[in-house]
Amino acid sequence: MKTLTKLTLVIAVLTTGLASSASASTHGESMYRDTIRPHGHARSDAVYNTAVNACYAASGESRTAVHDIPAFKSCMLSRGWHFEYTNVVQDPPSAAEQAVAQRSYTGPSVNISIGGGDNEAADTATENNDWAAQQEQSAMDAANAGYAQDAATAAANVTAAATFDAQMTVGN
Repeated sequence: MKTLTKLTLVIAVLTTGLASSASASTHGESMYRDTIRPHGHARSDAVYNTAVNACYAASGESRTAVHDIPAFKSCMLSRGWHFEYTNVVQDPPSAAEQAVAQRSYTGPSVNISIGGGDNEAADTATENNDWAAQQEQSAMDAANAGYAQDAATAAANVTAAATFDAQMTVGN
């Protein structure tokens, strides 16, 4: 394979990876503390969800917002829920992004090193992942073989029962 073709392939793969990670979506998970706690017990999720729904409606905040706006926090506080923090969480990849990530190149190997350094930890992690995948595949193959054997036994039992019924019918 020509060097230019390899370089083009490497650039395409890197660009796809960067574009998919750049387009990954995130959402915020906010934590509110119950300030009322009647008789020392936290109120139910239903009470919390009622407050959340009312504050979304009152503040006009989008449910897809990553961070809560001050009007929303103030509304929640007026209902007995004090804002603690927000964790920004990356959403799982969509089916289309997973399909792109699962495609592989089956040509000559191309090694890319960016930034130098020791990749021993990354290599060990990759080897461990490969081993785990092989173990999982072996377990699946064994299970499928067991299922196939059970299906064959069931088919033989059905055939034997049909033969027996036919003999009983002829005999009577």
